[in-house]
Amino acid sequence: MFNLQRWKFNIVRLTSGAYKSQKGKVENTIYHAITIEMIIPQFPELEITIKLFKNCPKESFPPIDSNFGIIDAANIYSSNVLYAAIYKAFIESKYLKMRTKNLNSEVLLSLYASTNIGEAFRQIGLNQNTTKNIITISITDKNSTSAIDQNINGGECVEFNDANLAEVRDVEKIKSIYKLNQELANDEHDLEDLIVNSIQLRGI
Repeated sequence: MFNLQRWKFNIVRLTSGAYKSQKGKVENTIYHAITIEMIIPQFPELEITIKLFKNCPKESFPPIDSNFGIIDAANIYSSNVLYAAIYKAFIESKYLKMRTKNLNSEVLLSLYASTNIGEAFRQIGLNQNTTKNIITISITDKNSTSAIDQNINGGECVEFNDANLAEVRDVEKIKSIYKLNQELANDEHDLEDLIVNSIQLRGI
């Protein structure tokens, strides 16, 4: 079984603030925004920024070709699942085995159960059936001076953690994505382990 402790992330910043939505009827509404910025010790030059948005109107979704990754939050079982995909993408990049154009999109591919890039983007990223809850992820050089705006107008930015993910995830859909046996994947911790192992072992 894959050992989660092998890729423990270091949170370098957990920032909290407020921003105003500028769109539609929610104009001037102030939301509590939480951003997690972290670094994997084995890849200290790369910084990861993750945000979880709830109740986003679909017209506020960023374009698919944004310079950050966009994930339907319903497809993410836990924070460890996303961390496993990020680590997988970093390993693929280190050994020159990336199949997509950047690390943000490689994370989406790593989250999927097969190596079909188009299907991975449709299943894990934005599509016509995307829920109103999305995750944005940006992976940048730690020394980069260019800031990437990951805010979504009209959405509530909440802390990316297991408690908030549990409120928006679709467990049955997740089991279908990873083709998990219904009887073997009923325990919460077993289900997480099965998904993480599937991510880490895919392509080996």
